[in-house]
Amino acid sequence: MSWIGFDEARRREKELQRRIYDILSNITREYKFDGVQFETKISWTIDKREADIVLLGPQPSDVFLIIETKREYVVPTKVAGAQVTDRAYIGQALAYAALAKRKGYNVYFIAVCNPDAIAVYRVPEDIEK
Repeated sequence: MSWIGFDEARRREKELQRRIYDILSNITREYKFDGVQFETKISWTIDKREADIVLLGPQPSDVFLIIETKREYVVPTKVAGAQVTDRAYIGQALAYAALAKRKGYNVYFIAVCNPDAIAVYRVPEDIEK
């Protein structure tokens, strides 16, 4: 195996984002959940930062879910994936939630995913502290 460059790693992450976006977008277009309609956005900008994927709704001020995607990477001895329970990645998603809350949004959940797993976390009500 060989090391992959940054451009290839970034391409893989964008591909993962697109796959997840397509799945969620198809579901949210076709179905309502208890009468609630969601909207899926990719590359959602908040305060000059960019969350990978978000589910918005049902109210304009609601951010139901922020998803941070992480790519796999290859080093000479193994293939490794970013761990969905890694505190740094959870912190990155929480930072987006805190920024959104500061801008007046209600944020309920965050998630971190890689090509093999997803972990979903409830956003603390006092996240701005």
